[in-house]
Amino acid sequence: MALRFLWFMTLAFALVATVTFASPAGEDEAAMAAEKEYVTDPSTGKQVLKPAYGGTITVAQRPLGFDHADTWISHAGGVYAGAALDKLGQADWAVDRSVNKMVTYYPESVVADHLAESWENPDPLTYIYKMRDNVFFHDKPPVNGRQFTADDMAANYERLFGIGRFAGQEPAVHTWGTKALPFESVTATDKLTLVIKLSRPNADTHRQLFDDCHVRAYPPETFDMLGNVNNLIGTGPFMVNEYVSGSSITWDRNPNYWKDDEKYPGNRLPYADKLVMLFMSDEATILAALRSGQIDIAGATGNVLIKSIANAVQLQEDVPGMQLFPIARRSETSLGMRMDKPPLDDIRVRHALQMALDLKTVTDNYFYGFGDWQPTGSIGPAVIGYNNPFDTWPEELKKFWSYDPAGAERLLDEAGYPRGADGVRFQTSILTRVDRSDVGYMELVAGYWKEIGVEAEIEAVDSATYEGRRAALDFDGLKDFWAVGADYGQMASTLGQFRDDSSYRAGTFSDPVFEAKYDELDAAAGDAEEHRRLAKALDMYVIEQHPYIYGPRVPAFNIAQPWIVGYNGEMAIGNCAWNGPYARMWIDSQLKAELN
Repeated sequence: MALRFLWFMTLAFALVATVTFASPAGEDEAAMAAEKEYVTDPSTGKQVLKPAYGGTITVAQRPLGFDHADTWISHAGGVYAGAALDKLGQADWAVDRSVNKMVTYYPESVVADHLAESWENPDPLTYIYKMRDNVFFHDKPPVNGRQFTADDMAANYERLFGIGRFAGQEPAVHTWGTKALPFESVTATDKLTLVIKLSRPNADTHRQLFDDCHVRAYPPETFDMLGNVNNLIGTGPFMVNEYVSGSSITWDRNPNYWKDDEKYPGNRLPYADKLVMLFMSDEATILAALRSGQIDIAGATGNVLIKSIANAVQLQEDVPGMQLFPIARRSETSLGMRMDKPPLDDIRVRHALQMALDLKTVTDNYFYGFGDWQPTGSIGPAVIGYNNPFDTWPEELKKFWSYDPAGAERLLDEAGYPRGADGVRFQTSILTRVDRSDVGYMELVAGYWKEIGVEAEIEAVDSATYEGRRAALDFDGLKDFWAVGADYGQMASTLGQFRDDSSYRAGTFSDPVFEAKYDELDAAAGDAEEHRRLAKALDMYVIEQHPYIYGPRVPAFNIAQPWIVGYNGEMAIGNCAWNGPYARMWIDSQLKAELN
């Protein structure tokens, strides 16, 4: 039986009940509480230590190619350098966390003003944003603290998309959602007014313009200086103090930052005097740094989520009060496949491989009871109104995602893949990433498939090799596919990955019916309700074609020391605004001193 592949998980499963999220307690707790002043966090209703200024927050940060100018002005600028940079808008930090947990999808309803204090949409092609008049760049040359203007924002859009004064230049890479918008022009009509014109309507334009991953307010004077990280200048809460290549970035508090804490008006951000990012990506190193108190936070904010559930649970057992925050925003255990050749071109084979997996048992044991084993479409559950919950699927479809090894064998017989004399029906392979994926889970999958006569070789390679082979379709069977059940809210990143021309496609899903339906969806971008209806229907069509083998949505962990206050495990404060939470958390210095 396949369960023999889970024999080693029995003891581990018992650890699930030990996970708690309590604050440290002791004999002096009452005395400590009496000396401290507490306030209510309006987003959670919890009592927390009153915000306090000062101190240094040290975090684990995944290394990136920080010495490349295009990296800074696009990918790293949006994700990693956000400590120094602001956007037109971002998620409302004060929103009730039961409405939005700030770990996955940020719908337009929670996106709030930031650099833009107001906006209007007078017609489907025109978006007008009024900038704040109290925002200034960091007081460093060559801008020396000058005021931020609408023309600065216009220059950033033009530079990123190769339009206007940057027409004819190659657009910057990694602009994600906004990249798909049909820009016609971006104009500053006066010092504080930005007007954006589109060539055709788009249903998600405002959210993408307002809260895109990478459209940030760099001063145009620095566009040619970004090869040197120490030249990074913005309007954000922190300023670069020192960048040490391959080691760290140290940031100082911006004394002239313009924004108050959304939860506690009157408190000017940020709270910490310094922010230190230590480059580390190895999980063992990060866990050791947490145990020793070398770092205060590790998780999505630094792109170093702790993926080992066993390690996270053990850490919290060993260090009382360590704060664990599980986060699952997509399935990272699903598999795309070669659907352009046998045997995976036969939907009966795809159904059979899915039916052979006992996802509930694996989730309950191997994943310690964390995660969701029930399948989902390409669109994740947080994108309400677009996704298709499993309990709404037709019964005749649900059976193919239910554990039924006998049924799987019948389907393989029908498909013309009987067991041979050696008991094997056919051989395939799984291409996975040894440095980013869960190879142990892939071995479990292979074990389940062996029970129905399918032998799968695990090809575990480094990420660079994986990406090259994925792009070249240099694999014969299945591969990691990390965009199933994704809570992104952008159809280009969820359904669009199945298009023939997508570099992120599931495998070789080439379907003219899908292409026609996607074109219809794209054409309906100006009608939000119709766009939602078509997206949901297309998501169901993809489910019916079964182009990926679903794996559980399993959480990784944000982890924070007991003395970090004001943090509830948030991933970011808007799309890719990973550094935003750092400005809004503070240190219980008394507790830190007592525990160190």
